[in-house]
Amino acid sequence: MKMKHTILFFSLTILGSSLAQDSVLFDRYFIDKTMRLDYFHTGTHDKEVYSYDEIFQEPVWAGSKVNIIDTLNLGKYLFKVYDIKTNELIYSRGFSSVFGEWQTVGEALKGVWRTFSESIRFPWPRRSVKITIGTRDRYNVFYDDWAFIIDPREYNIRKTDYYPDTRVIKLIHNGDSHTRVNLVILPDGYTKREMSKFRKDAERLLSTLFNISPFKERKKDFNVWAVEVPSEQSGIDDPRTGKYVDKNRVKWQDLMDRDTPIPTPWDKQEYEAHQNEYSMDRQKMIREDASQSQLESLSKTAGQWVHDHLRNQQYWGKVGVFQGASYASEGLYRPFPDCIMFTKTLSGFDPVCKRAIENVIDFYAK
Repeated sequence: MKMKHTILFFSLTILGSSLAQDSVLFDRYFIDKTMRLDYFHTGTHDKEVYSYDEIFQEPVWAGSKVNIIDTLNLGKYLFKVYDIKTNELIYSRGFSSVFGEWQTVGEALKGVWRTFSESIRFPWPRRSVKITIGTRDRYNVFYDDWAFIIDPREYNIRKTDYYPDTRVIKLIHNGDSHTRVNLVILPDGYTKREMSKFRKDAERLLSTLFNISPFKERKKDFNVWAVEVPSEQSGIDDPRTGKYVDKNRVKWQDLMDRDTPIPTPWDKQEYEAHQNEYSMDRQKMIREDASQSQLESLSKTAGQWVHDHLRNQQYWGKVGVFQGASYASEGLYRPFPDCIMFTKTLSGFDPVCKRAIENVIDFYAK
């Protein structure tokens, strides 16, 4: 049976700024509406081009009016908004995209060209602006790849088409969207008949999420909605994996002890042998029509083995550079032996993940 998934998206409308910026600056350059620029992102592993599609006007701006310049330095891409008259940077946001992930897979590495539709959203400018989109290079420096000028008075700007039959459910509401992290849960792989299951799964996801630190302590900083947009088919495809370049610098170096080796040793071979064995046992049980309780028992036993194995490692409890992360056995490294992002269990977030989450919450919630 295919698993149903929910895709959890942090609202892209809450952005960062320097401490000197405030709502006065926002009102000087923006109106409390949203501009959405749709464009096409085309390329291969090492080539990419942008092309304009459409501009939309949305009736409200749900993001921060204080944090408007990005200071987090996250994501592979960075878009900036400049006021044409003064050439002042008035808005920016780092982001990642499916195109950037696709560039790592075999198809792109072979030189196949693909096109993805992408969007950026920002407050509605009072006058003409220049938009730039830059890509982060191997030295973590952004270089602009595309520039586009927008006059908000253009006649061909469209108003967003809203669908009255789309149901939006308010799951958690703690205050003004301008001062909260806006979290939206969308169904992927749920049909119209499965919306009841989607709602239950969304509530279960939130119950789990806000029972884990640091989300547990910061729940008041969130607003959460579920949008019932059904899929035509039930279930989703498995993600394809690719090879990654080893980075020559450790982003979380300040959290490591000086005597922790890089890369940090762990019994990766035994772990992977066990995971392969578990996968084969599970496939065999499925072919033999094993019951759900039997499959759950196998999963529980395997999970306990992983739990014990990782905690028996020499550098358990230490922040390090452990090979194997993000679906890749080699070429990508994680900072901790175990984390909810690695084993997909309720083991909690490692120190690096926790700090990153805290930084984003602090950044969004002001």
